[in-house]
Amino acid sequence: MRIKPPKSAKRCAELLKSMGRESILSYEWLRTGKKDLGAELERADRKCLKSLLLLTLIFALAAVLLPAQEPRQLTEIARPGHGSAALELDLKARIESADGLIEADTPFEIEPAELTEEGAEEIFLLCEEWLRKTVKGGSESLDKVSGDLFFPDRWEDEEVLLSWQSLDPGILKDDGSLRLWGREDGTLVRAECVMMTDRFSKEVIFEFILMPSLADPSFALAAEARAAAAAASAQDSDVIMLPSELEGEPVTWMSVSGAVIPQAALMFIAAAALMWAGRYSGLKERLRKEAAEFEDQIEEVMTQLVLLLDAGLVVSAALDRIAAPEGRERGPLFRAMADIKEECDRSNASFIQSFYSYSITTGSRELIRFASLIRDGSLRGSGLSQKLSAESGRMHDSRLNRAKGKARELETRLCMPLMLLLISLLAIAAGPVLIGM
Repeated sequence: MRIKPPKSAKRCAELLKSMGRESILSYEWLRTGKKDLGAELERADRKCLKSLLLLTLIFALAAVLLPAQEPRQLTEIARPGHGSAALELDLKARIESADGLIEADTPFEIEPAELTEEGAEEIFLLCEEWLRKTVKGGSESLDKVSGDLFFPDRWEDEEVLLSWQSLDPGILKDDGSLRLWGREDGTLVRAECVMMTDRFSKEVIFEFILMPSLADPSFALAAEARAAAAAASAQDSDVIMLPSELEGEPVTWMSVSGAVIPQAALMFIAAAALMWAGRYSGLKERLRKEAAEFEDQIEEVMTQLVLLLDAGLVVSAALDRIAAPEGRERGPLFRAMADIKEECDRSNASFIQSFYSYSITTGSRELIRFASLIRDGSLRGSGLSQKLSAESGRMHDSRLNRAKGKARELETRLCMPLMLLLISLLAIAAGPVLIGM
């Protein structure tokens, strides 16, 4: 089923508010009244919204008051290695002269290091190996050519340009096509491939008439800085030394800091999303523990009912005592039974039938069996104490078996750490002996 996107901001707000609520509402049976759980969800939403508001204020305050990153003084820049992209920087040239402080923004670009002879030889060997697998085209191999050859014009893995020339033009053309008609098996043809990389040049001439006295000082400094930057970038070394003087004046080079607001905004959005998605985590954990406590109390309530029945009380009187209002503090199951008893007293409904209906909503098999035994026993009027005793024993054995299974699983998980510890101890003990041999 295709979900349509929300059509308004109100719809988006409803979708955001509903995120994570389904898992919480699955514990609704722990509350006999829906208002209690709904109020807890609303409190969690308000708490998360307050935290998000505080985070927003902190971010806004930091964006306003946080000082911009101070540019750092540079004296050298490392040239990027061969194959890397050109390094582009925004630098600021600064000169303190008798006329005051003069600054100029200077774009700076450093081309990657040129390919060395050893590096080129290694690339050409790899290219040759690749060509021996490629130029055969559809033929079985280079020594069993039965069709036109494939002459590529470049090797894109290392940006190698290729130029082909046939040494037997009567049989093989420069584009790799062959004239096989009338040729005998074993005829030898040859082609020359020229591999070229990182050795291209282009010359362009520009003429300008300079008049520095008429130029703005910053403009003149920018021109000198650009020229110095170009000269420094042309240095054939791994580390580019920046000039310390321009036209006889000492110069300092400062890096122009980039904006940090976009990165901080992304971090803020991610943090806000995580906070909103986890706003119910504490409530969910509390409900999970409460549900586990609810399951554990079924056996306790069952045992107490057996004792009251054995003492001579009828089923309704025994249940009234268990579901007394003062038992609310004993745990979630006692609280639920007290709430059901209070509602039944107001509506004059049957507590046993209401308790059975409530057990169906919980989905707990043990509670459903318990409520079914109470309902059947109240109708038949005999044997309820014995059935509850047998059910309590079965429930105890089932929980004991589950606990034993978890213990065995824990033993299995501990085997690997123990084995690693044993191997470490053996290595420590045998290490000196092995070293001394």
